[in-house]
Amino acid sequence: MRLKEQLSDAKRSNIQENVDLIKLQREMKEKATKFEALQVKYLNLEENLAKVKASHTQVLEDMEKLNEELKQEQTKNFVLKNDLKSGGIASKSLSEQLQMIGDLKAENAILKEANENLVNSAFDAERERQHRAKYRQMEVTTRE
Repeated sequence: MRLKEQLSDAKRSNIQENVDLIKLQREMKEKATKFEALQVKYLNLEENLAKVKASHTQVLEDMEKLNEELKQEQTKNFVLKNDLKSGGIASKSLSEQLQMIGDLKAENAILKEANENLVNSAFDAERERQHRAKYRQMEVTTRE
């Protein structure tokens, strides 16, 4: 009878060990699946961050170009105004000169507006706050 009890106890112990082993294996599979999902999410976030950085760089480059164009147009405008004042453009009729000044002013206004729009879009405080919040969220997510 004791021998049967010992065998029965040994079998129960063996069965319990097997159950524990199965539980651990299942837990390992679940954790591996979660880990893979986090890796995919991390890669997606890194890709999005790279796109945002590239977009930001492009906006800054465009803004530099527009600023340079604006400076050139303002210089042209200044030179033409000075020429007009000194009589350097005497060969053109007054109406042609006024038309040229109007065109230059309109072009200058358009360039100023485009520059202002670019500056506002590049440095929009709300957009910057959202970008930082998203970046912090990505950092927290990747640490988990």
